[in-house]
Amino acid sequence: MKRGYYIVPYVNTKDKGIQKKIDYQIQLFRRYTNIEQMVIPCNYIMTSILSRLPFGSAKYDYQTVLNKIEDPDYVYIRQGSIDKQFIYFLKCIKRMYPTCTIIYEIPAYPYDQVIKSKLYNYFIIKKDREYRKELINFIDRIVTYSKDDYIFGIKTIKAHNGIDCNEILPVDNYKLQNKAINLIAVATMNPWHGYERLFYGMYKYYLRNGIVKINVIIVGSGHELPIYEQLVKELHLEEYVRFTGVKIGKDLYELYNQADMAVASLGMYKFDFDYVSTLKSCEYLAKGLPIIAAYDDYVFHGNQYCLKFPNDSSDISVDKIIEFYKDIY
Repeated sequence: MKRGYYIVPYVNTKDKGIQKKIDYQIQLFRRYTNIEQMVIPCNYIMTSILSRLPFGSAKYDYQTVLNKIEDPDYVYIRQGSIDKQFIYFLKCIKRMYPTCTIIYEIPAYPYDQVIKSKLYNYFIIKKDREYRKELINFIDRIVTYSKDDYIFGIKTIKAHNGIDCNEILPVDNYKLQNKAINLIAVATMNPWHGYERLFYGMYKYYLRNGIVKINVIIVGSGHELPIYEQLVKELHLEEYVRFTGVKIGKDLYELYNQADMAVASLGMYKFDFDYVSTLKSCEYLAKGLPIIAAYDDYVFHGNQYCLKFPNDSSDISVDKIIEFYKDIY
C-alpha cells in the first residue's frame, strides 16, 4: 500500500467547513493508501505581519514537517502561502525524495480576486504571482474544483467536494404549505454567500403586498453577519428573517426540519467564480432539501431540485421561488 502525507499549512478552527472537507478527503485516501495528516506549525502573529511585507514569507515551520516525513510515495498539500519559503519547502521534498509525487490542492480557482479584495493583501498577491511560476518545477498535479485542464502550466486533477451521506439525517417535513415558505441558509457568512440579494428581493416582494409569507432562517456567524443584520433592519424584514448564530447537532437538525428549501451561495460573481464545488450543496441535497443557488455545481447537473439564478448582483425573485416551491412539492 502506498504511503503518503496530507499536509495542511494551517487549520482555521473557526471554519468548521474547511475541517469537514479535510476529514472527508482523508477518510477517502485511507481506503486506498496509508496516509498521515500533518499540520505545519505556524506563528500566526508573525505570519500576518511578514506575509504582508514586500520581502517577507509566512512564518510556517516547514522544517518540522521535513523532519517527520519518511520515504513518502506522495504528499498532498492543501493551498497555503506561495512564497519563497514554500518554494524552498517543495525543493527540499524533491531533493530528499526524488520519486515522491507532489499533489497541490487549490480549493478555489481563480483566487486572485479573493486576495485582492482586501487592500492589505497587496504584497501577498504580488509574491504569489511571482513564486507561482516556480511551482511547475516541483508539483506533479494540481487538484482543482474548476474546469481548468492546466493551472500555472501544471496538469490538473478535476475533483468535487463530497460527503458521507450516512452521516446526514434527512428532514422529514415534506408538506405543501400555501401561506408560508421557510428557507434556511447555513454558512460562515462570507461575501460570496451574497444573501443581500435575497433580502432585497424579499423587500420588493413585500412592497407589492405579496400573499405567500417568505421566512428565512440564517444559521452561522462570520464577517458578513453584522452587515446582513443591519440590512434586514434597514429593509424592515425583522418579522421574516431570523438569525440564530452557530448551531450544531440536534439544534441544527431541528432548524433544518423547519425548512422547505435551502439557500446556497448567491454572491460568487464577486470573485469571478461561476463553476465551483461546495460542501454545503451536497449537505443540503443529502438533507432532502431543494436548493436556491446562483452558480454552477456538478451536483446541480440534471437535477430538477435546484433553482439557479443569474450569477450577478440582481435581486432574487421571490415569485420564482414560490413557483419553484409549488412545482417541487
